[in-house]
Order: sequence, then C-alpha cells, then structure tokens
Amino acid sequence: MSLRVILFILVLLPFSVVSFLNVYSLRGVTARYEENLRASSGKAMDYIQREIDGLATDLEGMAVNLSRPREIVHALEMADNEELFDWSVSFTTHVDSILYADIDGIVLARAPDEYRFGDDIGNTLYFRQTMAAGSFQGMTTVDGKMALVTGRVVRKYNDVPVGITAVIVFITPEMLSRLLPETGMVLVAKSDVVSIASASLEMPVRSSFPVASPFSSSGDPVSFTVQILEDDNGQNLHSLERSFFRNSLVAGLVVLVIMFFIARRHLVPYAEIAKTIMAYSRKDIDLQTLQARIEKIGNHKGPEIHAIARALISMTNLVMANFRDIESLNKKLKAQADRDHLTGLLNRRSMDTALSREMERVNRYGSPLSLIMADIDHFKRINDEQGHLAGDQVLCAVAESLSTHSRATDVLCRWGGEEFLIACAETDLEQAHACAEKLRSTVAKDLRAHGQRVTLSFGVACYHQKESVDAFLARVDSALYRAKEEGRNMVVGS
Repeated sequence: MSLRVILFILVLLPFSVVSFLNVYSLRGVTARYEENLRASSGKAMDYIQREIDGLATDLEGMAVNLSRPREIVHALEMADNEELFDWSVSFTTHVDSILYADIDGIVLARAPDEYRFGDDIGNTLYFRQTMAAGSFQGMTTVDGKMALVTGRVVRKYNDVPVGITAVIVFITPEMLSRLLPETGMVLVAKSDVVSIASASLEMPVRSSFPVASPFSSSGDPVSFTVQILEDDNGQNLHSLERSFFRNSLVAGLVVLVIMFFIARRHLVPYAEIAKTIMAYSRKDIDLQTLQARIEKIGNHKGPEIHAIARALISMTNLVMANFRDIESLNKKLKAQADRDHLTGLLNRRSMDTALSREMERVNRYGSPLSLIMADIDHFKRINDEQGHLAGDQVLCAVAESLSTHSRATDVLCRWGGEEFLIACAETDLEQAHACAEKLRSTVAKDLRAHGQRVTLSFGVACYHQKESVDAFLARVDSALYRAKEEGRNMVVGS
C-alpha cells in the first residue's frame, strides 16, 4: 500500500468517524423527539377514548333519566307537549336535540324546537330498534344529518310501553374537535355510508390509531380513527438530517480533492496531522484541541501543508456548526414541547406538571393554592362571523393581556380552545377572586375585536387538602360554567 493511500486513509477515516458520530448524535435527537411524540400520542389517545366513552355513558344516562319519571309517562299518555318539552329542554345545553314519540312514532315534543312536533318517525331505524329491543345506541340519520342517537322505551308500570325518548348529538367537525385534547390531530368518525372528520388533512399523516367505539352495537356501526399529523418540527428535523449528510459528503469530497493534488509534495508534516487526527479518533483530545493543533502545524510547515490545515479546519468548523445546530434544535424542541404554539403560553401538559408540584407543596406545608379558569365569551361567534384568523388574533390578545396583568408568581397556561388556567400559589379564595376580577375588568375595558368588546368569564376555586387534581379542576370548571350560565363577563367562586 502506497504512502499516498495510507495518507488518504489517515485523513478520511477520522473524518468518516466524526461524521458518523454527528449522524449518531442527530439520530439520537430524532429518536428522543419521536419518543416524546409517542408518549404524547399515547396520553392523547387515552384522553380521546375517555371522552368518547364518557359521551356514550352521558347519552345513555340522560336517556334513562328522561324515560323513568311518572310525570313523563303520564305526559306521553296524554300527549302533553308542554310537559314533555319542559322536562327535556333543560338537557339540550349538553346535546343537540331530545324528542319524545308515542308508540306509533308520532313526535309529541322535540327540544329545543318547542313548536316542532307531529311528524312521523315510525319508519326510522332508531325508533324501530328502540321499540323492539327497549333501547338503542348507534349512528343514524336524523333530519338528513348523521347523528349519535341513544333511545329508551318509556314504560307505564315498568311494563307497558307508551312511547320512546331519543337523545341526539349531531356529528360535525366541531363536535369531533371537542373530543381532541390538542392540535395536530384529526378525529374521523366513519360508518358504512359516511365519513366525517374534525378538520381537513392539510399536512401529511404521521400515524393513525383506531379508537374503540361504544356506538357500534346498533344501527350503522361507527368507528373512530385518530390521525396524527406530521408537524413542522418533525419536517425540520428530517430536513436538517438530510442537509447534514449532504454537507458531510461535500466536505469529504473537498478534502479528497485537495489531498490528491498535494500528496506528492513533502509528506513529513502529514505525520503530525495524522497523529493529531488519530488522537481525536481515540478521544484523547476534543474537537477544539484538534483544530488548534492543525492550525499550528499549518502556520509553520509551508504553503502546501497550510492549505491542508485550512481544509481540515473548515471541516471541523462545519462539524462544530452542525453540533451547534443540533443543540439549538434540541433546545427549540424542548421549548416548543412546553409551550402553546399560538399564544406562547405554557401548554396543558406543562401546567399539569406545575399544578402537581404546587399541590404536593400545599399538602406538605398547608399554604393556600387557588385556580382561576377563564373562557372567552362568545368565542364561537367570533370564529363564525370574523373567521378563524380573527379568532386566533383574539386568543393571542387575551393571552398577552392575562400574562401582562397576572402576578409574577402566577403560572398561566392555555388550557384548551379558548380556555386559560392560572395557578395562584399562596393565594386563598378571596385573593384569587380579586385577581380574577382585576383581569376581567382589564380585558373588558381594553380589548376590542373588529369593533366589538371582548369579555371573559371566570371561575375560581381554592384547593382542599388531599383533594385530587381532577376534583380540583372539576370545581373550578363548575364555577366557570355557572359564570357562563349567569350572564358571562363575571367571576364566580367555588
């Protein structure tokens, strides 16, 4: 083997090793990113499964509760539209429609449409199967639209059927979106005849997961599928990986060409360079030391070796630049994993961690802890009338206002959709109520969207010792719900 070949090997082999180490490091970043995505997807799938199961349970419970009271049985026998409507209308805040029909399929009451009754549903799938089996839960067509329907037979003396009640939720993109915990996912409901998605698939699908459906026992069997979309971070990471490979290949070819033309000249200095490179390959020195030694050799061994030293220094600069890019991307990915992409606030996962930490501290030391939950009033109307871009601008403006006027010790996050959650350490219910009132009045005074005032409704709750996270959140959510029911743009404590 000639000295020239040996020299080529001594130069290119360490370069290949360095490139491999960089590729390995980048692949490690990619693997951790994919692992985080899988963990996040797993939690999201559990959340969606609970939401769908909970929806089925809620519809079943509502149908049972609306089929048993004696007043309803009597009203069905007497075809009393007003009594039946009064019983059912209060439940339509949670569902789209509730109807009662007699045993012939004639609708006697339909909430929330008080004056829409008398039509015949006797030939519909859900009426026939409800009368035949006593109950029904599945997907079918209602008023020309696909809907999830839960039906129950209403019986006199727990034996004689006098009619049915049906609880109806229409399947729309907005309804499916409410079952999702975060963006970057699309929920698809499919039956034998129709497919409805929560959003259009504007980005490539990274993976798909089926969700067990409790609505497949009757009617058109319905299945749910979650499509996980490829996000910008994943595409950027793969792009960086390809760019690094190209840069390494180009750098290697440049070094090879330079070595070919100078290999016939004085070879003594090459031994020093080779020795230095081999020391790096054995990890006896780091990359900065390698660069410093090669630069020193190039400054004292003539123009030929100087050119080689410059090429190797350029190579090490490229390697270090790639390391810096990897480190920067890693930091960016970590920051983006903790932040909501639209508002820049902490996301729900980060708040879960912070809230658990604060509750542990409270349980240990007994200091107060309060939660403030805020929801933008009439946000759906803003999206419907002004468009989703205007809705995003309102979300960002509200987030900035809440962040600006919250206390330095408060932890603020975008909880989901148009909801925001603030954890207030060392704060009792009265103090939290005052903070929420300050935020409410500030937003109502300062924020405008397309000429209209933007307001928020607030719920406030103080933590009880040893209370679970779910119970704590449920209380503050209930307080917010009361604020909405009592007129919005107010603060309600729990």
